[in-house]
Amino acid sequence: MNKVLLSLVLLLSLLLASLSFNALAAEWTESPTPYSVVCAYTEFSSPDGLKKVSKPFQLTFLVTDKESSNALMIGNVGTTKVVLFTAPSRASFLEITNTGNLMTTAVDASMNSVHSRNTILGDHLVPSQYYGKCEMRI
Repeated sequence: MNKVLLSLVLLLSLLLASLSFNALAAEWTESPTPYSVVCAYTEFSSPDGLKKVSKPFQLTFLVTDKESSNALMIGNVGTTKVVLFTAPSRASFLEITNTGNLMTTAVDASMNSVHSRNTILGDHLVPSQYYGKCEMRI
């Protein structure tokens, strides 16, 4: 099942890689590369409810080529490759972990963001989401 899911995601990423880069905000259209999207998350949601975090959780996405759908995510446990999907006024980053879990980060034109962890440990779903704001750095 994991191989089928991975194959579908890779196929989708190849199809979307052929699309031209669309900026999240108007000024991004002319932005040089590389650039980064730095996100700080101040709220956390799980089956236990919505909570403020005591220390903001930060993720940084490094985009080195506008024509490529590949990017790097720098987080609290290191750096990993992610797939970048863009459309007018939005961007999403997709990570597939070594265990086959999917982690997605969406950013809208106002730079609001949600980071969703769709984790399955053993036979149990352990969902969580972080809410915050991002900024683009050139």
